[in-house]
Amino acid sequence: MRGLNENAFQPNSPPALAEFEALPAVLDQLADSFMLTDREGRILHVNPQFLRNTGYTLDEVIGKTPRILKSGAHPPEIYRELWDNILQGKAFR
Repeated sequence: MRGLNENAFQPNSPPALAEFEALPAVLDQLADSFMLTDREGRILHVNPQFLRNTGYTLDEVIGKTPRILKSGAHPPEIYRELWDNILQGKAFR
């Protein structure tokens, strides 16, 4: 899974804003699950692969936090690693 938060982007010029607005279309093409969160960790966007892998619908995830993925089936270290990676804009595998 890959994740980014909005801190990774500074769309303060028209060209940068246009690229930022085009980002979801690009992310939707990734083979990996992907989510984009805001600074508070609320999910702003997920790609179709995320929906296929998790079984969630878009309406079920937008505005929620990645905590919805916490099944209890994995040790706490997995979730710490997930959050560390999300907050650093790194891939989580």
